[in-house]
Amino acid sequence: MPARAFTALGGLVLLAALFLPWYSVLSAWQTFEAVDVVLATLAIAIVALAFRRFPGPATVFAALAAAIVTVKLVWRPDDLGTSYGVWIALAAAFAALVAARGISGRT
Repeated sequence: MPARAFTALGGLVLLAALFLPWYSVLSAWQTFEAVDVVLATLAIAIVALAFRRFPGPATVFAALAAAIVTVKLVWRPDDLGTSYGVWIALAAAFAALVAARGISGRT
């Protein structure tokens, strides 16, 4: 699968992961006030920019998403345990970052 498709897939999985449980049984939408909207916007931007001629912004947006998810993984709200959704979001963000970086290296 080409790097552009992997970048888009990472963005789509990141978007879907926002609906999965992140902390105990709470999804990102139930836990955050603004971070969930920022992550959804970044995920949509990653997908949209993956197929452009110059995908440099997709790399930046994927890096931002990976950083935000990492911060939210380290600093959990109210001592809640992590669930599988945050790990899927983290993997998707880093997969999109690596794939987008691969695209940027070729153009």
